[in-house]
Amino acid sequence: MLTGAPAQHSLHREFFAELRRAIDQDLTALQRRVFVAIALNEIPMDALVRELGASRNAIYKCLFDARRKLRASLSAAGYNPPYAVSGAS
Repeated sequence: MLTGAPAQHSLHREFFAELRRAIDQDLTALQRRVFVAIALNEIPMDALVRELGASRNAIYKCLFDARRKLRASLSAAGYNPPYAVSGAS
């Protein structure tokens, strides 16, 4: 078993590779666009609402569904909490 910083780095790299795979393969195009914009690129939800011409509730629901899918995918891959799949504020 690996210990120390190299082991932690390897685990982080594996986790983010699985997260990237889940984003690319498990989310719909809209869920991916919303999740990446809000959670990864930190675009304010209201800016995305204006850009997509959707209601705030619709964007929030899309983000909620994306996060739920990502949690399920990560759990199925053996990544159980605590880990963060961030979202809107």
